[in-house]
Amino acid sequence: LGNKLTAWFSLGDLSNAETVVAVESPIDALSYYTLFAGRNDRLAVVSCSGANVPDELLWQAYDRRQRFIVGLDNDAAGER
Repeated sequence: LGNKLTAWFSLGDLSNAETVVAVESPIDALSYYTLFAGRNDRLAVVSCSGANVPDELLWQAYDRRQRFIVGLDNDAAGER
C-alpha cells in the first residue's frame, strides 16, 4: 500500500522477523527469500521502490530491535 516512493511488498512475517532485508524490487525479494528463508532465523524480505528505503520501515525495525540488511544492485542507484 502507498504511493510509488513509500509503498513496499514483503515476504515473511515482518512483525515477528529477527532479520529484515530491504531490496529494490519484488523479484529481488522473491529471490532472496527463496534462497535464505529456510537457512536463517525468522526472515522478512521487503521490496522497496527502487533504492529508496522508507523511514517508516527503518523505524519499525529499530523499535522491534530487528537486524536490518539493505541489499541494493551494483549499479549507480545502488551506489548512491
